[in-house]
Amino acid sequence: MERLRPKSLLLALTLIGVLLAALRLTPLAVANGERVTALAALTNSTASGSIDEQAWDAGWRSLCRPGTADDPEAASLAAAGFIARGLVDRGDYAGALAEFRQAAGSQDAAEARLASAYAAALELRWLDAAQLYPGQPTARHQRFWGTIFYLAAQELMFRGESDEAAAWYRRADQSYDVQGPYLGLELMECLAQQGRTLEAFDAYRRGLVVLPPEEALAQRERFEQMRLDALRQWQEQDPENAQVTAWLDFYTADRRSEEQETLTSPPQPKTPFTYDLDDGRRLIGFDYRPEDIATGPFMWVDLYVQQGMAEGDPVVRLRRAVLNQAPNGSFAWDAAPDGVRPFGWHVPLYSDKFEGVEYDSGASSERWLCVNGGKLNWAFGLQSLPARAVSQEPGYIQSGSVYFTGKTHLGFGRYWFEDPSTADPHSNIHGTYSPGNAFMIQGFWKPDTHVEHVAVWFYSGDATRACAKEVILFYPANTISTEAPIGG
Repeated sequence: MERLRPKSLLLALTLIGVLLAALRLTPLAVANGERVTALAALTNSTASGSIDEQAWDAGWRSLCRPGTADDPEAASLAAAGFIARGLVDRGDYAGALAEFRQAAGSQDAAEARLASAYAAALELRWLDAAQLYPGQPTARHQRFWGTIFYLAAQELMFRGESDEAAAWYRRADQSYDVQGPYLGLELMECLAQQGRTLEAFDAYRRGLVVLPPEEALAQRERFEQMRLDALRQWQEQDPENAQVTAWLDFYTADRRSEEQETLTSPPQPKTPFTYDLDDGRRLIGFDYRPEDIATGPFMWVDLYVQQGMAEGDPVVRLRRAVLNQAPNGSFAWDAAPDGVRPFGWHVPLYSDKFEGVEYDSGASSERWLCVNGGKLNWAFGLQSLPARAVSQEPGYIQSGSVYFTGKTHLGFGRYWFEDPSTADPHSNIHGTYSPGNAFMIQGFWKPDTHVEHVAVWFYSGDATRACAKEVILFYPANTISTEAPIGG
């Protein structure tokens, strides 16, 4: 028996060592198991398509609409940040926020800082989140953070701090690549709930652009009231901003409604052109308000419809609201600096050197977007977001104010998309114009069969600097009946 004691003691010590090692490994094993479970859930989520814009919208809905998200299971501290980032992918921001708040207490300083940045973003503290974000070695959530940087730039711009905003506009543009910031209306609802009407309206004006026209137009009345409230809030934040004061005065004085009248004298529309409506009538032009284009996607247009084909036939003026599907972004509203693409015009054409993007007062005191191929010695241009197209008659009206310097080589047209990755066929409007003078380009296009998306593009030649503002693309079918002439 005495000879067995050393062996027994050795065995006991070995067992104790194994037990202690197991106890030390248990937290790590638990965390790894939680990570594996999170990856499986993310794989299922990706397969179901609940990522990108859908996840962005679903995420804000989970935070701001009680009862729309499942209660998350508590995770270990070591796995909390990993699990939270997976919940961001799946569109569960409520669950992610709880995990990020836990992970912010991690002893791993890098993980704690990253979690704090995410938590600030999901708490709608844009500038805090942007300043806290340490960056990540991989491109995961690159577009998410690009959107946060953009929102931080907007926050500074609304306060009149445009110089400080410029750096965040540049970082945003570098982060989200050609996709641009996330869209959607759920963030707007979150901001509106918090009384942040100006930021809510900003999200609203962006999110509505890509909706089908009839769906977007159903929100026009709310949009117009929110614009007034937002401009008042902006004026309080930046009382020296003359442009905001002018917009507020304009919309306070003018609240339009649909109407029509038969004119007693021939009209002289701002945008004249002739298009036969195939029902014995003819569209001969339209008027619009630049303020509408600068502040949002809805426009009030006066369409002039001749009630016959003879020269002396009466003309009816139809005042209607339409959805402008050409985003105007930094043309007037944003304060993006040179070298940064405006919201909605993210896709580069011919060259990807964004030094070719410039802003200028140009031929008037208003802000123009310029594409400068001469600066690059190569053709350069931008394409707008693809908007939902309507494939029925009569088609789309497009227009824009343009001027250029250098050799005459510019294009301004539209693409029809069979699907978002294919751009064919396209239309191009070009011609010989006098450099340095502003002029209007306009056209009317019938849709192609089975078309799903439409986008506007604008480019300059290798020795040309072309500038545009007040770009218009709208579908007038809901404003001009083609069934029978409209009487006065």
